[in-house]
Amino acid sequence: MKIDIMTLFPALIDSVMNESVIGRAQARGLIEVRAHNIRDWAFDKHHKADDSPYGGGRGMVMLAEPLYLCHQAISGGEHVHTVLMSAQGAPFCQQKARELLERGRFILVCGHYEGVDQRFIDECVDEEISIGDFVLTGGEIPAMAVADAVCRMAPGVLPDETAFQEESHWDGLLEHPQYTRPEVWRGRAAPEVLLSGHHANIVRWRRKMSLRRTRDDRPDLFAEFVPRDKADRRILDELAQEAANASQPEERCLQPALTTSPEHEPASTVLKEAPQGQETVSAEPAGTERAGVEHVPAPTAPTETQAAEKNRCPWAGDLPIYIAYHDNEWGRPVHDSRKLFEMLLLESMQAGLSWITILKKREAFRAAFDGFDPVKIACYDEEKIASLMADPGIVRNRRKIDAAIGNAKAFLTLEERPGGFDRFLWDYVDGVPLVGGWDTIEQMPASTPLSDQISKDLKKLGFRFVGTVIVYSFLQAVGVVNDHLKTCCVYEEIVQKYGGRPL
Repeated sequence: MKIDIMTLFPALIDSVMNESVIGRAQARGLIEVRAHNIRDWAFDKHHKADDSPYGGGRGMVMLAEPLYLCHQAISGGEHVHTVLMSAQGAPFCQQKARELLERGRFILVCGHYEGVDQRFIDECVDEEISIGDFVLTGGEIPAMAVADAVCRMAPGVLPDETAFQEESHWDGLLEHPQYTRPEVWRGRAAPEVLLSGHHANIVRWRRKMSLRRTRDDRPDLFAEFVPRDKADRRILDELAQEAANASQPEERCLQPALTTSPEHEPASTVLKEAPQGQETVSAEPAGTERAGVEHVPAPTAPTETQAAEKNRCPWAGDLPIYIAYHDNEWGRPVHDSRKLFEMLLLESMQAGLSWITILKKREAFRAAFDGFDPVKIACYDEEKIASLMADPGIVRNRRKIDAAIGNAKAFLTLEERPGGFDRFLWDYVDGVPLVGGWDTIEQMPASTPLSDQISKDLKKLGFRFVGTVIVYSFLQAVGVVNDHLKTCCVYEEIVQKYGGRPL
């Protein structure tokens, strides 16, 4: 593994990369990280590597020629994959670290001042990478972070591959909690399972804690998680049931989620509810009519007498908004494109939150997102995004808003196919709803092989926040899956009207 780092401050790079694990690996010849001073290729008497920007403005811009000559000296005129550390770059992640490792060699360019002359980027840079949505004084710290993340995975650097394969982000999850001696510290005991010596139980406990921690602390990662086997599915169901038992009656649910305030992203997990909803079918705002789109008035909440007369799925509880949603929407097949996109958007916003949170904000979402019109949403610019981020009526999460815009574009691309998104979705089940036929809510899965496949296919098409758990909730919501309990008053009605086959 060889990494060349182009920088104005080579001593800074050397002081870090020659220490600790990476330093020892270099001394053993397992990896090579070399810092190259860009000023060595600036041939004026002051070794000038920057100049004022054309068009005016503050700061200085790094000159293209010293960068190019340094790059050529390193690469020997051959193509070597080159990465510019830049605030405009794609977010760095564990998967990108693996990709760079597989290359065997690459060059990291440390930007500085106001940036780098674009002509050098166009000539020599293959990709730009950022380590986060913040700005540093230079690219040296990000470059060292990337180099460290890659080098520690090189063969022999760590004593055992499982040393990094069991860590956070390796498989899309955060790492489980760690404990060491003493067994009890200031009244806090280490988990008994870790002291039991039962290897299988320890492995399962760690996997469960990893899933729980990711669900609680990084709902964005959890939304993209795909269970690797039946054991993962069982753990997800177990976590869902535990959260359902611990949650308030009006927020009992089946799938991972968090409670949140309107002002911030979620802080503590409760669970994503079972009734992940089918989209609301309320009337469109004036002027949003489109050919072929059916407009159905929003369902009326039942009276207390009407609510008491019916036997419903337990999650419906006694909240009128939930009962109306359960009776009139959830599990009823949807084929209208606008409605399908509405639920896809709401489900992606729901990632890591309880469904009741989204349900209560639904009309605010409708107003903020132009009646869920994908044509308009696909054209949102920074000004519109800023207004959404300032709207307390919706979930103000920049990643989710960006995903909604990207998903609108991907949705419109699918709409151009014969049959549009509706056919794309319903072809997975040959147009016939799947019926769970559950006796109890505990039997209901958090995801299935079908949701795994649809999730993978949607991601390939450019959709985001469409992990298998979110997709399964979407399938429940739009009636691709009828997951009403057999004892529910709606179950038989849907089966008789739309048919179905076993899940």
